[in-house]
Amino acid sequence: MNNEKIHSLLEKYWNCETSVQEEKELQAFFSKGDVPEEFRQYIPLFSFIREEQSVTLSDGFNERLENA
Repeated sequence: MNNEKIHSLLEKYWNCETSVQEEKELQAFFSKGDVPEEFRQYIPLFSFIREEQSVTLSDGFNERLENA
């Protein structure tokens, strides 16, 4: 993906105008190992988002919640 497209997607992202697909493109871009220097400041943000999206509830959570 070229730098101009990333700039455009980031601007849309900050304005809350990205589609789910565009956010996936940003996630993929920032997950690769060779992110250009000008974009490296955003790696922690997109890493955090990716990690938080993978969080799941433990087994039996709903049962414990209902029985509390």
